[in-house]
Amino acid sequence: MTTTTHPTDPAVLAEMFPDLAGVFPPAGSVLVSRSAVLAGTAASAAAARRLVAEALSVAGDCPAADDAALVVAELAANAVQHTRSGESSEFRVTAAVSPGGWVLILVGDDGPDVPGAIPAIPAQRAVPASAESGRGLLIVAALSGACGYAGGLSWALLPWEGAAR
Repeated sequence: MTTTTHPTDPAVLAEMFPDLAGVFPPAGSVLVSRSAVLAGTAASAAAARRLVAEALSVAGDCPAADDAALVVAELAANAVQHTRSGESSEFRVTAAVSPGGWVLILVGDDGPDVPGAIPAIPAQRAVPASAESGRGLLIVAALSGACGYAGGLSWALLPWEGAAR
C-alpha cells in the first residue's frame, strides 16, 4: 500500500498545479502545519476535522474554522467512498495555515477503486433536489477560494476570513 505524501510548501504546490500560477501563497508563508495518516473509514472524517481544528487553534482565532472543518470532512469522505483508501486502506490529511492569510487543506488518497484503472477526476455534478448526497464538491468549491484534484491529491485553499457570504 502506498499512501500519498504531500508538500506543505506553497511553491511546491504551485509547481504541481502549473495552471494555477498565482493562486498559491508565496513560498515560506506556512506558519502552522499538521498532518496525519488516517484509516480509510467514514469515522476518520471526525479525526480529519480535529486535525484541522488543532492547526487553526495553534494559528489563532480563525473565522474560517467552520468552513475548513466542513471542507476537510467532504474531501475525506470522497477519499474513503471513491478510492482504494476506503475500508482496507488509509488516506493522508494535511492542514497548512498562514494566520491572517489562508488555510490550505490537502487530502491524499490511494487511487482508484480498481487497481490499474485510470483515476477519475472528482467533478461537481448535477443532483436532484431530493438526493441525500452528491453535493460535497459543490460545498468545497463554495467555501474555498480555489480547489482541485491531481494525482491522488485533493486540495482546497480557503481565505482566513472565510467564504464571502
